[in-house]
Amino acid sequence: MIVKEDTGQILIVDKIVNNNIVIAKDFRGREVVAIGKGVGFRKRKNEAVHRSEIMKTYVLLDKVDSGVLTLFEEIQFEVIETSQKIIDYAQEKLNVKFNVNLLMSLSDHINFALI
Repeated sequence: MIVKEDTGQILIVDKIVNNNIVIAKDFRGREVVAIGKGVGFRKRKNEAVHRSEIMKTYVLLDKVDSGVLTLFEEIQFEVIETSQKIIDYAQEKLNVKFNVNLLMSLSDHINFALI
C-alpha cells in the first residue's frame, strides 16, 4: 500500500528507479517514493534530495512489489507528470480526493493508449 506524503524534509536516496523516481528515506527512516523531473539524475545512494526537486512523495506502508517500480521505470516521466496534473485538476474541480494509487493506474492507461 502506498500513501501520499507531503513533507518539507530533505530525503536521502536509497535506490534510484530512474532519472525521475527514487526510493528514499525520510527523517523518520520511512521509505518513500519521490517523483520529480530529474530527481534521480546524477544522484547516488545516500545523497540528499531537496524538496524543490520533488513533485510528489508517497510513503511505502507495505513492501512494494517490483511490478510497481517496473511500471514507473517503463513509463515516460511526461506521462506520469501529465497524469498527476489530470488528477490534481479533477480533484480541484470536483472537490473530491482520489485514492493515491490512481496515479499508477492512470499513468499505465495513458501509456498503453500511446503505444
